[in-house]
Amino acid sequence: MIKLGGNINLKGFDSLDTEQLVVLKKIVGNKIRDISKKSKSYESVILTLDDKQISALLQVNKKDLTATAKRNNLFFALNDLFDTLEKEI
Repeated sequence: MIKLGGNINLKGFDSLDTEQLVVLKKIVGNKIRDISKKSKSYESVILTLDDKQISALLQVNKKDLTATAKRNNLFFALNDLFDTLEKEI
């Protein structure tokens, strides 16, 4: 498991190469920053990569929000995932 700060955990992303991981960390960091601005009660997020599917468990406003996304492009799937989560907040 990869930890980004104290409240972002990435599971299953160890197989990515260094360049992909750098881009992924930047995207996740920016998206979480946007979510924490939108909802002051942001607590944590766990992202799980299984094959080409990404799942998320976001804890915000004392609720657990979940979403999944699957696309051939990992970064497009990540964007879809966060779009879904932001709509639920």
